[in-house]
Amino acid sequence: MTDRLLRPSQVVEGFDEAADTYDLLVGSNPGYHAHLRRSARRLVPPSGDGSGLGLLDLGCGTGASTAALLRVAPRARVVAVDGSAGMLAQARRKPWPAGVTFVHADASDLTAGLAAAGENGPFDGVLAAYLVRNLDDPDTLLREVLGLLRPGGTLAVHEYSVAGSALSRAVWRAVCASIIVPMGRAVSGHPALYEHLRHSVLHFDSVEQLSARLRAAGFTRVRVAPMTGWQRGIVHTFLASRPATGAVAERAGEEDGEHVGELVNVSDDGAGPPRPPGRDRRVTLLPVPTVHLVPRPPDSPRVAVVGGGIAGVSAAVALAERGVRVVLFEREPQLGGRLAGWPTRLNDGSEVTMTRGFHAFFRQYYNLRALIERVDPGLGSLVPLRDYPLLHADGVRDTFTRVPRTPPLNAAVFAATSPTFAARDFLRLKPRAALPMVDVSVPDVYHRLDDVDALTFLNRIGFPAAARDLAFSVFSRSFFADPRDLSAAELVTMFHLYFLGSSEGLLFDVPSAPFPRALWNPLAAYLYDRRAQVELDTPVRSVEPSAAGGGGRTHLVHTDSALYDVDGVVLAADVPGLRSLVTGSSALGTPEWRDQLAGLPSAPAFLVSRLWLSEPVRADRPAFAGTAGYGPLDNVSVLDRYEDEARDWAGRTGGSVVELHAYAVPEGTDPDKLRHELLGQLHRVFPETADATVVDERHEFRADCPLFPPGGFDRRPTVTTPDPAVVVAGDLVRVDAPVALMERAATSGLLAANHLLARWGRPTHPVWSVPNAGRWRALRALSRRYARTS
Repeated sequence: MTDRLLRPSQVVEGFDEAADTYDLLVGSNPGYHAHLRRSARRLVPPSGDGSGLGLLDLGCGTGASTAALLRVAPRARVVAVDGSAGMLAQARRKPWPAGVTFVHADASDLTAGLAAAGENGPFDGVLAAYLVRNLDDPDTLLREVLGLLRPGGTLAVHEYSVAGSALSRAVWRAVCASIIVPMGRAVSGHPALYEHLRHSVLHFDSVEQLSARLRAAGFTRVRVAPMTGWQRGIVHTFLASRPATGAVAERAGEEDGEHVGELVNVSDDGAGPPRPPGRDRRVTLLPVPTVHLVPRPPDSPRVAVVGGGIAGVSAAVALAERGVRVVLFEREPQLGGRLAGWPTRLNDGSEVTMTRGFHAFFRQYYNLRALIERVDPGLGSLVPLRDYPLLHADGVRDTFTRVPRTPPLNAAVFAATSPTFAARDFLRLKPRAALPMVDVSVPDVYHRLDDVDALTFLNRIGFPAAARDLAFSVFSRSFFADPRDLSAAELVTMFHLYFLGSSEGLLFDVPSAPFPRALWNPLAAYLYDRRAQVELDTPVRSVEPSAAGGGGRTHLVHTDSALYDVDGVVLAADVPGLRSLVTGSSALGTPEWRDQLAGLPSAPAFLVSRLWLSEPVRADRPAFAGTAGYGPLDNVSVLDRYEDEARDWAGRTGGSVVELHAYAVPEGTDPDKLRHELLGQLHRVFPETADATVVDERHEFRADCPLFPPGGFDRRPTVTTPDPAVVVAGDLVRVDAPVALMERAATSGLLAANHLLARWGRPTHPVWSVPNAGRWRALRALSRRYARTS
């Protein structure tokens, strides 16, 4: 019913006429003023009194949003703008501090209107409350606001958005029909304005569409935070920043200065309990660490994070968001660790990105996905893979497309529909031996199963060989280990995480762009905006306690070119890096702890081969497939099915981009021979590739992943260390929650940051996992009973 929508000039006239009753109406809306204050808190950091800040309040109306800004920044200079003379007259009648200026200006010519009043910016932050929805051309205004912000400054759009949610639309319609429109008619005598409100919200952008508008206008770090109460899912804070210039990035390393636009925590801004992620109602919030507070915590703590992979970046972001000065060291020229990427030129002259291989972003990776949401609120950079079949050389093919998400239905349907399970196979299963799989609680499951290897455990259960090879061996080798060298507890925990313990499902997402563009470049910018230093190509040689305190600080970090004094250290290096670091840090921790880290085992080598082929892979081939029975080949990815850079190359050349993985490569294997063997196995899996010429190829042969051997759980490092100011993070770390691989890295990074934050009395971050218990009480009890009698 677009006939109920008013033109912008009519909206201004309506506000002029309703101005004298406006405060009465909005005051009857539960949460109206509290929600404005919440958006103001998200715009302005919760420290200091706002001295020196210049803020622009667009669509200030009668001054409610102006008051919200002053509540969090009482000494800031605020320029409050509105197009309605009547609303401004009501605002000016209220008492305001000297730093507040009201300007009558039309949104269609904002810069000129401000200049006429002697206000030219730039501003540190801009709040636009309930404005963008009422404009004919919001894109022009957003571009204009971008120009009014200082580099690095932030815009907060406080606005309705229900288009993406049927439930939110239904709630909004009901509230409008029963409360808003009748009250507006009765109190103001101007029902057209409130009919416009009803329908303008229904016709306005979805969260994703408004986020896209902000990006298209030139903003970066676009993110969205919800409100509470009945308006959850209806009113949102959209935050977006003007890109920082080189000068701003340089200023990020200085010791002083404030940053406007710090979003302290999108999911938990201190107004209530954090909102659970995902769809699983049994998701678990891990406890806040119990620590001894530092008697005199530093006013501006400085932390060295050693390692720029998922764990290190997760810790760095969590610390920087709480006002900690972070110095992030990465020995490689790029961030990312095992998800790093770097440019390379192909034989045909194409500039492309090489990485260390395919990674699956499962829906139950709550903490990893929350990290990505800092720079990609809608996770639009991730695209779902609808299936990833498991292919056996004898022609058997398993698929997860029709497998339900919720256990135990998922297991039952998979077993019933899988060609690897025959009726007679069910009779051979040993339910008693399989009970630990439905009774997973970390660390208890390790105390029960860590001494057994994964293959022995599977044989005890009596799984048919084909099902074992496909459903289990494929997964266990994703831990870069042969099933005979992997702890059964690790395998069972993994099965709980992905299958029997979670209702998030087995399907996953993948980045639609190479890792640097999708993840690491935005996250680096996010850290720079929070005054973090990112030192690439800078290996840390040693970390030592500071006897003199280094000006009150506790540790000294040595690189080849500089010495850094810090209040805390996060060790987030990979296994070889951690071994090397503790070997060179003779006074760090205790001798026993250093020996423990120096003795950490590495998984066998793995090979990633990426091939740029002259011919396309057949259109019905999956984007990703696990394999069994194809020699050393563990999986095949067709990158041009989901990654934009590979798709562009394939579109230009008529070819395809394929990636082959071989895990747990036996010691002494010749990498060149292995590459040729993988290519031959590709021709078996996808025979049409045998007719293609390899235009170019890149290979990564590495051995830097952790190994989780039988009996190794007690020797794994924990997040905490003998030195309370030093913590460890990474997928090699023991985490007492059912997490694995990339999610263990992200989780441990958060836990490490939380430990340091708690020591200094600063707010911690929520950390989530799938349920840390089997989902069926009766089966758990049965498992414990048999465990006692065995």
